[in-house]
Amino acid sequence: MREVVQSLRRQRKKHVEDTPWSRSLRAFASRLHWHCHFIQKLESEPSIESQTLHPALRDLRERNPEHPNLIAWKRGQTGVPLVDACMRSLIATGWINFRMRAMLISHATFGLGLHWYEPALHLARLFTDFEPGIHYPQVQMQAGATGTNALRVYNPIKQAEDNDPSGEFVARWVPELTTLPLEWRAKPWALPKSLQKRLGFQPGVDYPIPNDFEAEARHWKKILYELRRTPDAREASKAIVDKLASQQRQPTRRAKKAKPADRQQLSLFDKGGLEE
Repeated sequence: MREVVQSLRRQRKKHVEDTPWSRSLRAFASRLHWHCHFIQKLESEPSIESQTLHPALRDLRERNPEHPNLIAWKRGQTGVPLVDACMRSLIATGWINFRMRAMLISHATFGLGLHWYEPALHLARLFTDFEPGIHYPQVQMQAGATGTNALRVYNPIKQAEDNDPSGEFVARWVPELTTLPLEWRAKPWALPKSLQKRLGFQPGVDYPIPNDFEAEARHWKKILYELRRTPDAREASKAIVDKLASQQRQPTRRAKKAKPADRQQLSLFDKGGLEE
């Protein structure tokens, strides 16, 4: 890290008059600060690796390494094409981009109702860039287990429409769906019966039919929102923020406008907004 920081400082001096480079290097410096901040979280609270951070949100789900939903998720056989494509790609390559990491955890915990621990362990074993200090706080954040962050629920259908509009990624990693027209590739369970025979594709036989993951996600969101509103939960949230949140002062409006990169929080999953 020291070598990286020293090299970064040299580059910032070299490109001080180059606005695009200067902006990019400043953003990278911000990421290094957040990298160390997240690693410090694990040093300050080692239980993050195995225990739900917020006490009011513990014991909501059972840890079950043999749960059918977990096994299907780990194998890329959930019946949700983008989720399965991401998992199969990750198994083959050891890497997947930030947003899709968020979606995998979101789908496991909200869409499938799983405890976050086993999915986190599975991903940790697969990621070539696994860093526990970043991984576990981010997993808990995406699973809604911190009690201090906005609930982040990624709809895999919308993610497929936004991030794989041509269907190429799904077709590559879920070849069972290559015969389907693009408009049905993200949700093959909805393929009309009139097309099933013509295309030689039968949902539930050629590819799994998923659970009602949207209803499951709404169910867990409702539970978490209700638990977080109680006075005890609010008090616990404040204690978590006091202990683990960044103590850096919020920039002024002028500073925000001048240095947008400095307030972008490091996320192993995604630096952008949340997607329902």
